[in-house]
Amino acid sequence: DGVSISLIEYSQKEYKSYFDLGSNGKGLKYLFMPFGAFRNTNLKAMEEPEILNKNIKEKQVYMNGLEIFNFATRKEPMAFLQLLKYANCHQNELDYCFFHQANKAIVDMII
Repeated sequence: DGVSISLIEYSQKEYKSYFDLGSNGKGLKYLFMPFGAFRNTNLKAMEEPEILNKNIKEKQVYMNGLEIFNFATRKEPMAFLQLLKYANCHQNELDYCFFHQANKAIVDMII
C-alpha cells in the first residue's frame, strides 16, 4: 500500500520536500485481500483467528479494525514527529497538515 498527496503551487522561491517512506509488513494479517494476488491463499498461515472463523470470499477485503486503529494512533504521531525532526522543522511553522486517514476518530487521536 502506498499513498501520497502533493500540493503544488508556482513560486519564485525554492522549497525542499521531505518524505518518510517507511514500510513494515508485519501487520499484513490485519488488513489484506486474501485472494487479491494469489490463486491459492493459505489463510491458516496468517495466524489470525478472526479470519479462520469467517467465510472470507474472493476479492473481499479483511480488516481487523481495532488493530488498525491501535497501529495508526500509536505509530502515526511518532512518524510525523520524526519527519519534522528530519526536515529541521517545527509543527508551528506549518500552515496545513493533511493525514491520509478516512477515520475521524483516528485523525482526532493523532492530532
